Amino acid sequence: APPSAWKGSSANGRLASAPEREAAGQGETYDLVRVQARLNDDEALAGWCEGPWREGVADLAEAIDFLRYYAQEMVRLDKNPHVRNAPGEDNTYVYEPRGVCLVIAPWNFPLAIPTGMVSAALVSGNTVIFKPSSLSPVLGWKLFGIFKRAGLPPGALHFLPGSGAEVGEFL
Repeated sequence: APPSAWKGSSANGRLASAPEREAAGQGETYDLVRVQARLNDDEALAGWCEGPWREGVADLAEAIDFLRYYAQEMVRLDKNPHVRNAPGEDNTYVYEPRGVCLVIAPWNFPLAIPTGMVSAALVSGNTVIFKPSSLSPVLGWKLFGIFKRAGLPPGALHFLPGSGAEVGEFL
């Protein structure tokens, strides 16, 4: 679907693809925590930029919370447009997609923060270019895969790894 089709879809239509269900259904939630531990010489690190396992689990829990929060908020906002009428005026505040959003993930909380940023933009009907931290590109790729398998239409989310000094500065 072209970006305009994603933009024009309803909030409930965009929420039909729920990444947290996809992750749980595929048994991948703890794989996100484990994926970089294997790359860190088996030092029992979660790959959270040299953080311990418990921080990785907490980051995962926060990512799931972000998914739920933004989904619930978009449904609430979509149902009840904000109305502020002044005498003699009829005002309705509606939420519309803005276009293409760029998410440049930080090195700390490399799962939760990009999950929140990407999901907020997507659930609002925007398309996203996602550049993960250069310290956790494998984790970013896994997150991208979960979003894609959750049913996003082609063109709604793009993955762009690379050095922050090169790719990030250009973006």
